[in-house]
Amino acid sequence: MVTAIATRSTLVAVCIAGIVALLAFDLPYRLGLPLAVIAASIAGSAADLMAERADLRRIRNSAGDSQ
Repeated sequence: MVTAIATRSTLVAVCIAGIVALLAFDLPYRLGLPLAVIAASIAGSAADLMAERADLRRIRNSAGDSQ
């Protein structure tokens, strides 16, 4: 199972899903699991977006340095 964690965004999603699932354990109708999945997908998407922005910033800075 650990080998499925290949990127930082996947690691963030897994950590958030685990935390939310534990915190929402006492919700009725087992709503903790769907809530954890939704929170994990949002956190993974946000981590991907931040990584892409950091890459773009790094590219812009390195292009500005070479001129």
